[in-house]
Amino acid sequence: MKANLALFALVSFALLNAAGQSNETGTLATNQPSQAGLLNLAPGLPAEKLRGMARFQTTTLTRVLGVNLEVDGVLPRLRRADHPLHLINPLAPAEYGTGFENLSLNPRTHQVEGLSFLALRF
Repeated sequence: MKANLALFALVSFALLNAAGQSNETGTLATNQPSQAGLLNLAPGLPAEKLRGMARFQTTTLTRVLGVNLEVDGVLPRLRRADHPLHLINPLAPAEYGTGFENLSLNPRTHQVEGLSFLALRF
């Protein structure tokens, strides 16, 4: 069931992404607008309200599909951090974590095999 749901989500994302692409050759296409781009889309809305709207969309998607999807890894943590250099600082506050959350471990030997730059957890 989870595999079918994940496949459906990936196909839907691919279709929406293909439909949203423009035919203009001079523009650079990205999947997500930057923070400044979000503020330019709605200049009358404060940044907190935009974050609240994004949080609402995420919780609504979770409720409708019944899947708790969490995006994690090095890159999303860099984007969410107030001070990104604290992620590599050994004397950083505890709120930035220990760094072991982003390691890829071998399930048999429990040895580190690499870093998870982008992880989707169900």
